[in-house]
This record gives sequence, C-alpha cells and structure tokens, in this order.
Amino acid sequence: PIVHLVEDESIEGPAHPGSTTIDHIAFACAGLREFEELLRAKNIPFRRSRVPETSIVQLAFVDPGGNGIELQFVDDEV
Repeated sequence: PIVHLVEDESIEGPAHPGSTTIDHIAFACAGLREFEELLRAKNIPFRRSRVPETSIVQLAFVDPGGNGIELQFVDDEV
C-alpha cells in the first residue's frame, strides 16, 4: 500500500461523524493491461494517467462505496 498525504488548509477541525477526509487509497500493482480489461469488462469508469517525470502509470476509479482507488504500475509493464 502507498499512503499519499496532502495538506488541505480548507479543512477546519475534525470530520463530522460519517464523513471522511480520505480522498483515495493507492496500491502498487502489476498487470496493467489485465486490470484495464477487467475494469472495462465490469463497466467501471476509470482514468488512466502518467505521473510526470516518473515511470508510473495510474488507473483511478471509485469503488461502490464511493472511495477513491488508485492503482499504480511501473511503465515497463505497458
């Protein structure tokens, strides 16, 4: 698992019960093509992007519970 911490000065105090301040969770993965095929087969909308100045390709989507999910792959798997 990969933890991305981002400072957001617009958030004041703790979250309200039932809410969250977590934007997404990220996982280092293998098998980029297989994951893309699986997401398409299940009609799950996703965004593919490259991290500038790195060899990382990301797939981002939202799970059924509304949580952001990011899958990271190294470029040599493309």
